Amino acid sequence: MAATPSTAQRDPEAAFSVADPGKAWRRGHQIPIVPAFDGYRGLAVLAVVLFHVLEVSGAYAQFGTSRAGVVAWGTLPNSIEVFFIISGFVIYLPTVVRDGDFGRVTAFAIRRTARLVPAYYLTLLIALLLLAVVASPLSSPSAGAIAAHFAVLQTPVLLFADNFRLGFGVVPPVWTLSVEVGFYVVLPLIAVWYFRHPLIGLAAAAAIVAGPRAPEAANRVAARSRASLPWPAAAAIA
Repeated sequence: MAATPSTAQRDPEAAFSVADPGKAWRRGHQIPIVPAFDGYRGLAVLAVVLFHVLEVSGAYAQFGTSRAGVVAWGTLPNSIEVFFIISGFVIYLPTVVRDGDFGRVTAFAIRRTARLVPAYYLTLLIALLLLAVVASPLSSPSAGAIAAHFAVLQTPVLLFADNFRLGFGVVPPVWTLSVEVGFYVVLPLIAVWYFRHPLIGLAAAAAIVAGPRAPEAANRVAARSRASLPWPAAAAIA
């Protein structure tokens, strides 16, 4: 019979006096903690930092279209998606553990707000303070821009406003917070249904992701097909 992993093996952070409040709540409610996700987050953080270092330093321009440039552009910026995948898994896991019971939406909203808003608002205040006291070519943000950021609507605003500066031009990565909050808003609406109909949910998700890209993909396939034909046939099809 295989030995049962100890608590320390399953949850190494449980022994520390200073712990993540979110994980403490999960321990108290018998919700599994996946320590490997912290490692994935750490790797994603390193990749994002390296991407910005290469971009700001001009290294990407030096790479050009070399293999190193293609690999760097193809992997480092996309590491941000790791955060979204982990976040979706973690916030949906309690519903699975409770056999399809999402729990109280208000409790979920309070927990996510407490985890996200204090640090986010502090970041925005520091950005505004820097704009006020440090000489910069950036203009002061409008009241509407400030309100959009504090309402975590900065990324959707990009769909309607030209020259909108994310993070007031100081901390552009705050665009990710709008996506994260989008997860929080949608999850209570679909969690229980998705638990009961996972295959349909996966098919719907695939359609949502792939649907807008289908025409572009079809055009690329058609272009490659024409390119592989002899010139007279390709000219006739075109």
